[in-house]
Amino acid sequence: MTTLKKADLVEKLSARLDMTKRETDRFIDILFEEIAEVMKEEGEINFPGFGKFEGVRRKERMRNDINNKTVVKVPSVVVPVFRPSKILRIYVSNEK
Repeated sequence: MTTLKKADLVEKLSARLDMTKRETDRFIDILFEEIAEVMKEEGEINFPGFGKFEGVRRKERMRNDINNKTVVKVPSVVVPVFRPSKILRIYVSNEK
């Protein structure tokens, strides 16, 4: 298993895009800020061939608090969801 850190990604992209590492780092920051902002507003961003990022609202619900033996109301929240495309699922599942 390989872990790709942000610094590694910046290095690879800067070489491929002919940009400085600082410009590439800023680009990545802005990209993820925009994706997060859209998801926060319960929107979705679709990257054909890769997948879809979306913000999905979970309903308010009641849960049992086992420590206090009471029922607690869990508020409604927006959670980030990623749904990979069929193309990405096939690409990842094929062994090299």
